[in-house]
Amino acid sequence: MESNSINGSPASDSGNHACLDGSMKVIIDTDPGIDDSMTILMAFQLPEIEILGLTTIFGNVGTEDATRNALLLCEIAGHPQVPVAEGSLEPLKVAIVLVDDCLYLMHDSITRLPRMIREEPSIVDFIHGSDGLGNIFLPPPVGKKMDKNASEFLVEMVSQYPGDVTILALGPLTNLALAIKRDPCFASKVKKIVILGGAFFTAGNVNPAAEANVKYYP
Repeated sequence: MESNSINGSPASDSGNHACLDGSMKVIIDTDPGIDDSMTILMAFQLPEIEILGLTTIFGNVGTEDATRNALLLCEIAGHPQVPVAEGSLEPLKVAIVLVDDCLYLMHDSITRLPRMIREEPSIVDFIHGSDGLGNIFLPPPVGKKMDKNASEFLVEMVSQYPGDVTILALGPLTNLALAIKRDPCFASKVKKIVILGGAFFTAGNVNPAAEANVKYYP
């Protein structure tokens, strides 16, 4: 079966997936993001890859914007039938950080206590734009996300094709952690996990010790 061109020209499809003969089954867990967008569009063009679906996560953009962009990318690639499942809005554990000291009135006396806030995932709109796609502000996608969330979809697909599914994880691994919590046998059913993350020979890009994706695992 021929792969579709990026301009969205019609091509035949099989079922709900970008199904190509003799292909490797892949789920892309993604936070698109310009870099992820290029990866996804290229993956749709490779005849050896069968994209079972996209699952979305926070990172380059918030999770809801990642879902919108994933749907748009499927439509641009000419595969609007590929399912998109929305994932977690934040890490499993959110860091609590010390901001400063504040004065509190306690028992008729003024007391200085530390003020703590949740550290929310940082969105790098100064790199990818507020829409995650370089501020090109495309119209909303026609398609809709799945009713299933990302971890449910991951467990379902890996159980349907045990030992055959490769997961391309382009953002934080929260969805995979939730899939393992949902099905303790999940990891043993996955063929391979390919991760975008880490900094081996340089400092991190969000602090001296951590690359952005790894900082928020899981």
